[in-house]
Amino acid sequence: MKHLPPLLTETRVEAFTASALRFVCWVFGLIARWGFTGQSRKLRDVICTAERAVERTLFLHAVARLGPLPNRKPRPAPAPRGFRVKRSRGQLFYKRATIRARKAHIIDRVFALLDALQNPERAIAYFLKRVRKGLRGRRLVIAAPVTEALLSAQMPAPLTLDTS
Repeated sequence: MKHLPPLLTETRVEAFTASALRFVCWVFGLIARWGFTGQSRKLRDVICTAERAVERTLFLHAVARLGPLPNRKPRPAPAPRGFRVKRSRGQLFYKRATIRARKAHIIDRVFALLDALQNPERAIAYFLKRVRKGLRGRRLVIAAPVTEALLSAQMPAPLTLDTS
């Protein structure tokens, strides 16, 4: 049986990095040429797109360094009674890598992206740690109290009125 070559090699990841760097430099040139101050909604959307591209490129660096993926674990069991399964969309995964300079001036945001591409080791180490630890796409949330626990609890004796 032949093994397929890995989808992510270092040369492919370097190509993605070069593409992200070119895009960030294009945004910087646009800001420098036209003197945008960051008030434009379209420019902010372009900056957000560049930030996502840099985050995902650094994540690909981490995955390429990780090597072959471990064996898949069996499908998880359904939630126990009284709980439900909440699926995660991974919204905080990239946020905690602190690649973006949130609430900063538009030029500072671009420089933060350039700095992240020039010195990627901190972000790559963060992503490697999280991937090795195991990404969790689900968690348990209390949905309803278990009825047996409520019914088996000691109920206080009902109060009776003194009729004397």
